[in-house]
Amino acid sequence: RLDRFDASLPEGIEMEILFQQNEYTLDRLNSLKNSLVLGVFLVILSNYFLMGVRSSLIVSAAIPTTILFALVFMNLFGLALHQMSVIGFICALGMMIDNAVIMIDEIQHQSKAGNSINGAIKKSASHLWAPLLASTLTSVLAFLPIGLMPGPVGEFNRAMAITVIICLLCSYVLAMSWIPAMYGQLHKLSEKINVPWLRYSGLSSTALLPRYQRFLERCLLHPRKSLLAVVALSFLGVSLGASLDQELFPNSDRNQFPIQIELPHSASTETTLAATKIATDALLSNPDVTDVYWFLGAGFPTFYYSLYSDSSTAPNMANALVVLEKGTDIVTTINETQQVMDNLLPQAQAIVWQMGQGSNPFAPIAFTIKGPDLVQLSELAEQLRARLSAIPHIKHTRSTLNDGKGKFVFEMDEASAFAANLNNDDVARQLSDALEGVYAGALLEDTEEVPIRVRVPNSVRSEIGQLNSIELKPQQIAQEAVNGPNWIPLSALGRMRLVPELSEINRLDGERSATVQGFITQGILPSVVYSAFELELGEFANSLPAGYRLDIEGEAEARGDAFGSLLTYLGLILIVMASVIVVSIRSFRGTLILMAVAVLSLGYGMAALWVSGYAFGFSAILGLVALIGISINDSIVVHSAIKADPDAAKGDIGAIKSVVVRATRHVLATSITTMAGFLPLLFSASNIWPPMAVTIGFGVAGATILALFFTPCAYILLNKIEIIDLNDNSDESSSYSNMKPA
Repeated sequence: RLDRFDASLPEGIEMEILFQQNEYTLDRLNSLKNSLVLGVFLVILSNYFLMGVRSSLIVSAAIPTTILFALVFMNLFGLALHQMSVIGFICALGMMIDNAVIMIDEIQHQSKAGNSINGAIKKSASHLWAPLLASTLTSVLAFLPIGLMPGPVGEFNRAMAITVIICLLCSYVLAMSWIPAMYGQLHKLSEKINVPWLRYSGLSSTALLPRYQRFLERCLLHPRKSLLAVVALSFLGVSLGASLDQELFPNSDRNQFPIQIELPHSASTETTLAATKIATDALLSNPDVTDVYWFLGAGFPTFYYSLYSDSSTAPNMANALVVLEKGTDIVTTINETQQVMDNLLPQAQAIVWQMGQGSNPFAPIAFTIKGPDLVQLSELAEQLRARLSAIPHIKHTRSTLNDGKGKFVFEMDEASAFAANLNNDDVARQLSDALEGVYAGALLEDTEEVPIRVRVPNSVRSEIGQLNSIELKPQQIAQEAVNGPNWIPLSALGRMRLVPELSEINRLDGERSATVQGFITQGILPSVVYSAFELELGEFANSLPAGYRLDIEGEAEARGDAFGSLLTYLGLILIVMASVIVVSIRSFRGTLILMAVAVLSLGYGMAALWVSGYAFGFSAILGLVALIGISINDSIVVHSAIKADPDAAKGDIGAIKSVVVRATRHVLATSITTMAGFLPLLFSASNIWPPMAVTIGFGVAGATILALFFTPCAYILLNKIEIIDLNDNSDESSSYSNMKPA
């Protein structure tokens, strides 16, 4: 079709393909496909070493089965399979097998306790249906705020959250039905064929186990000290995370970047075109630049979802799309290009920037001044621009309330005009005829009638000296005396002045406003520049006259809006999450323990983010919100196991220790498989997902500590169990006071 359209174009007009989205889409989908395959492999491999052959075989079958069921439900709900959906599958990889791992481990434990395989399955299902349902629902609720977010950021992440939620719900259904049935059949098969390797049940260490038991015993005997240490680590993570630089979204990793050139308002299209030719020659001298496409007097076609495109048209504006060789250091190239444009086009303001992701604004630093008087607003905006320009890493500044085009104003001397027998209307009419033209007929071209107007040449219209030489006709002069000496030059009737004119009047919420924008060096976070300007900005805000106020916009405002949108539903979600836990474990004290685990896990996630060196951005926030639900899962299982054991529930420290040791295996297995599932995102081609992968993947390691040490110690303290040394064989060692099982 494009070939036919190109062939149908008239002579002198040709078509050129500027951009093909399918190339980037295929590259990204291939990268995500490789990440998904790698994640599946890592999850199965880690499960094999931790849980054994039978568990890994079932998990190998459970992952595609869960994905298949999820695809069916996605199709029913009309959800498309695209980049964010695949990201959702990768995020869910490690979590979707948690229920299966816990179910298989419980069946193995019940089988080793002397139950038949059918009896072990029944007991396991009866014991785990509520804890697993609670842990699944808490994870679902953790991703729910992401799916409910309004605006473009919510639209960007919604498919990922919905995909994860569907996978988690499907995994629970399979863990309570298909997984036990598969394990039972595989167990019977292994008994019949008697293959030794099929009986491999995972790694175990006789050297580490006694040391771990002794360490756990000390922690249980000193629960206050243990809790203090765990809480201190979490608070340390929060303090480290608070020192991180902030950003909304990282910039796009595409091999393209835009340029916007703005010349003075009086510049013609020819002047702008000449500037673009100079810029093009300089750009193409760089061997890494493959193509340069210019759009004069208009913005870009919106081929990329976050590409800023000015919809206004003006002859002094030009926008370029620069395409680089793949693998080029785009940040360095942009900074070098900015320097070249500034040197080559001193008469213009050239903005070179990197395309963003999510909802990154065009101007990373921006402030709006609101007030009643336009002149005062313009002066204040220029003062703020001057302050902002002095800040390091600010390359250019711009005000929306600028002088705009120049305007000629004629101040007429009424006495001189009266002596020449001219009035205001006469002067205005004759000037309009001279400058705008007088209709002199029409020219017929084919079937179109082209009007003809006669006026003075452009050389007269653009210079103030020539304008003053325009001659006006007094009323008494005869019509035939066109060039006679009685014509009066404009300069004899008054004075012509060139004055600035505001190009536009901006209003926000019905108030007059002026926005000051700052453009920064690529590779520098806007939050770093804002922090350097914060003190001076405060001084400027305090010095504003009465009736004027300053609002912060740019990346800081967009970041605040995005974070606020995400946190809007968080309070309600936490209440629902606590309600689900109360109903599932039937314990208010246990719910208090588990909600404390959710809060403390945030510190471990922030510590992981600090160690990784990533900025504290929106994807990291997504990871922390998701971690709230994920971190509770293992603690729910540990708490339920303590309550299910009669001696442990009564406060027997030895029984509690045995329960925790037995739960350690599947706690470690689920944590490591979750980390393995997020590992491919850490090394993905996109730079938007590693902070989330670090926050969740390594935050789960902190959740493991909370499950194995914080949860039993908190259980002991909240139930006021008297701590007795397990090595004390006296009669008093078996007594406990104030036992109130949670």
